[in-house]
Amino acid sequence: MPRRALLVEDDQSLQIAMRYLMENLGFDLTAAETREDAQRTIENGPYDIAIVDYYLRNVPSSDLIAEMRRRFPRMPIICSTAARRESLQLDATLPRPDAFLYKPFEVRELRDLIDAFVERRRLIVSD
Repeated sequence: MPRRALLVEDDQSLQIAMRYLMENLGFDLTAAETREDAQRTIENGPYDIAIVDYYLRNVPSSDLIAEMRRRFPRMPIICSTAARRESLQLDATLPRPDAFLYKPFEVRELRDLIDAFVERRRLIVSD
């Protein structure tokens, strides 16, 4: 059975590239372009991993990440962002993602994060 991934990304060209990449890594990818789409898509979870653009339409995705954490506490969440590390506006009162992936990133970086988080989750769930 293919693994399931959720991608929340407002850049359609990046969505297309990520779909190709994730499918090659053995994932059935569900994509959402807006915060509203993502909130509806979460209803179809859980997913093996979520990759969320940290700034959707220039608004931080902190509340979306918090909702994902509330509903699926063990689902790994990776935030992709073009923002520089020092300019990220993290809300200290909300849960953080498991990792940040800074754009532009190499395929290897994403693959390594996915492998680490999905394998870790598999070990935790099987205990």
